Amino acid sequence: MQVILDEQTVELDGPSLGELLHAARKRLADGGRVVVEIAVDGHKLDDKQITDRQGEDVSAMSVAFTSADPKALAVETLEQVRSRLTDAEEDQKEAADLLQRDQKQNALQKVGSSIEAWLQVQQAVLQSTVLLGINLDDLSVDGEPAHALTTQAVERLNDVKEFIQADDTVALADSLEYEWPETTAKWHTLIDELIKAITA
Repeated sequence: MQVILDEQTVELDGPSLGELLHAARKRLADGGRVVVEIAVDGHKLDDKQITDRQGEDVSAMSVAFTSADPKALAVETLEQVRSRLTDAEEDQKEAADLLQRDQKQNALQKVGSSIEAWLQVQQAVLQSTVLLGINLDDLSVDGEPAHALTTQAVERLNDVKEFIQADDTVALADSLEYEWPETTAKWHTLIDELIKAITA
């Protein structure tokens, strides 16, 4: 078995993938780094594959681990989702405009894209705070606790879902045009505050 950690051949306890991952994490802990990628015989594994293959004997395979500094990783992730937030904002504006012009089908496609982006943003923020042990209660945006913004975003998404189910295109257009911009602006600030907290 060949085990590689950050392009260096190392000796780690095995033989299962789960045991190797545990050993790699333990070795990296002293340097404050985390495993961000696993490849088996040159094939990168996604999260599901890593979970499903925990008990697999990989003693006849090559296993490569790639690590990163968690702070740098979190900042990079947040910078990336900031652009996704901008994408969501543009999709929502376009959707509102399309609804006002009775182009419902095209509008709903834009709404779907914006919701997908919002879910990615929320997940990235949550993962970053968990990874670094940041409590959202300790952050505030314009005087509001950061966790209140996450609750507000979920409520807004639920409203969108209800408007679509009720086929209330007027309420949906109003929500997209008048309510979401404020929420988006606050989330841009939240991401800025998170990055400041991480890099402080």
